[in-house]
Amino acid sequence: VEEYRFANGSITVTTVTTLLKDGSVDVVQEYECKGELPELPRMGMQIVLPKSYELLEYYGRGPWDTFPDRWQSCHVGLWQSTVSDEYTHFPVPQDSGNHGECASVMLKQKNGKSFRVNAVDAPFSFSALHYTPQDISAVRHDHELKEGNYTVLSIDCAVLGIGNSSCGPGVLKKYSIDKSKKHRLHVNIQF
Repeated sequence: VEEYRFANGSITVTTVTTLLKDGSVDVVQEYECKGELPELPRMGMQIVLPKSYELLEYYGRGPWDTFPDRWQSCHVGLWQSTVSDEYTHFPVPQDSGNHGECASVMLKQKNGKSFRVNAVDAPFSFSALHYTPQDISAVRHDHELKEGNYTVLSIDCAVLGIGNSSCGPGVLKKYSIDKSKKHRLHVNIQF
């Protein structure tokens, strides 16, 4: 159990991992929000892999990124991409590359070695980028953003919508993460 504290609240994360007979790992995470919290961008886990995990295949919404308030132009299917192609280079760096309603995501190296995450109870959202959220938020202009020597795989049970803050309103409440209820992520990881 881990607790992430904010000025007037916290998020408690309970994680249970089980090594299965086939060598895969079953992971269950539960998230409980308490007190006053800022708008949460996502709720889930990040797995940092070597940058060589470049080839991407997933079964979920695609082919371009989707968020809770921007998904209707994408349909569920089996998609292939590369991690390098998942980030959209906006003039002002911001989150991108999220895919919702995913049953599985697999990252592969050119030598065939793979890392796969499968949904167990419910679909998840994911992104795979060569940037951490801290990398993206630390710069003001796209040309300042430097690719990391890693692949950051985010697996989430809840994601904030995008809104339209650049030229209109922010995220509507119905597309924000509901902090009044417990959230649960249950996945199987194969490597």
